[in-house]
Amino acid sequence: MSNDDFFNEIVNPHGQDVKRRRRSRAERRRDQHHEEVSGRRASGRSSAPAGDRHQRRTHHTDEPSTPVGEQRPPRTPASPATPAPAPAGDRPATGRRARRLQERQEQEAATGREVAEDPASDLFASEPPPRPRTRVEGARTRRLREQRQAQERARRKKRLRRRLVSVMVLVLVLSVVSVAGYQAFNFLHDTIPQEDMSDYEGAGDSADKVVVTLPAGAGGSQIGSILKEAGVVASVGAFVKAYNANSNASGIQSGTYTLRRGMSAAYAVASLLDPASRKDHTLTVTEGATKRQVKESLMRVGGFTDAQVEEAFADTAAIGLPAVAGGNVEGWLAPSTYDVTADATATELVKSMVSTTVSRLNALHVPAESYQTVLTKASIVEREVSSSDYYSQVARVIENRLADTGGETMGKLQMDSTTLYGLGRTGGIPTKAEIEDPSNAYNTHVYAGLPPSPIGSPGEKAISAVLNPQEGPWLYFVTVDLGTGKTLFAATYDEQVANSKKLDEYCEAHKDMCGSGQGTPPPSQDPDGDG
Repeated sequence: MSNDDFFNEIVNPHGQDVKRRRRSRAERRRDQHHEEVSGRRASGRSSAPAGDRHQRRTHHTDEPSTPVGEQRPPRTPASPATPAPAPAGDRPATGRRARRLQERQEQEAATGREVAEDPASDLFASEPPPRPRTRVEGARTRRLREQRQAQERARRKKRLRRRLVSVMVLVLVLSVVSVAGYQAFNFLHDTIPQEDMSDYEGAGDSADKVVVTLPAGAGGSQIGSILKEAGVVASVGAFVKAYNANSNASGIQSGTYTLRRGMSAAYAVASLLDPASRKDHTLTVTEGATKRQVKESLMRVGGFTDAQVEEAFADTAAIGLPAVAGGNVEGWLAPSTYDVTADATATELVKSMVSTTVSRLNALHVPAESYQTVLTKASIVEREVSSSDYYSQVARVIENRLADTGGETMGKLQMDSTTLYGLGRTGGIPTKAEIEDPSNAYNTHVYAGLPPSPIGSPGEKAISAVLNPQEGPWLYFVTVDLGTGKTLFAATYDEQVANSKKLDEYCEAHKDMCGSGQGTPPPSQDPDGDG
């Protein structure tokens, strides 16, 4: 607020009257000033020379002076099409200023003389300033401001009330839900029976045994249900608790077990981890085992008859035997451990063995037409040496001999393992007569090339060695220590003879190991053999 406004509104509420009186005094001063100026002009014209008066009157123009006593002709007004530009800073002639300017122009036209402009006449000629705000208007502004403040306070109170109501509703809902949940828990706890945690004590009745079969992938709860149904444990809950408490429980394998009835849960878990509980229901085919040895295991573990096993071997369609096998399952009964369930048949077990062999060959990317050849070579490798460290070297000897059709070996393998297989034996050393016997189709001392079929079931390491034999020039090898399996390899016949003498020395010291009760001479007596 300016000083004038403050004065008009606070000191003198009748601001309009003061302003009116101020303007009246200004007008009186202006009229007085005009009279003084007119008097000076009149005295000046009478006393001053004409030239001086004309110079004072026309000092800013280029018009010629008028002689004294002559009347100056009136001015020619400027053309309206080309008005003279107004000096910069001049205010437009409006209101009272316009009236004063018109009066001056009329006076100049009547007298024929220029009338000087009175600066004081324009002191209040501009438009009046904006009317100052009155006390009434200030009060109205204050009332509006107070109204707005009151409305803002009301809105804040309303928002606060809404928030309080929302919090109260939320608390009420949570309370209702909590009470309902508590009631539901009590209802379910009273109506649903609790888990049975009863348990037996001790190792159970040794005279009361039962056979149970655990499926693949069974967990603690499923195993507990099977044992509870068979009468081995008292409750599933007790077994699950014991199962979770034993850090080795995850090692329980699927298969068939012989257990006692009435065992404690902890003892049942320990029995399932004991291999002895499975030995009567587990059939294991070792690397290098022949089909005759597998048949004996099937008869002993599964309780099958000789006829049942031979029938399973002969049913090539039922067991899925590939055509390249020529109807002979030898070499196709994969080394592994098989579970013999109470309702298992010989055909199902043999089928599982053949299927495992096919899967392994496919995993090693062996072509189907090469199945039989690879299995035959791998079975010889498996039988010739007892350590897998020599598998790849023996596989190279086989390849070199088969390729040496015009050299020292004439393409003959000359492997004792094949000759012994044809004789129905798996160990020992063949005699010189047996080595020279042509009636043995598996006698590779006589016949060149591979034998008619595999001589046993090779493992995965032997198969891999046949597929990737170690590079070398070897044509001979001999095991010089039958206890440790130490084997020496040679590229020439002379080297082989020197290595065979080491075997002779070993056999002199370990006649029980070399003779095997068969009276066979050492390989050195057969210079064409490999030992």
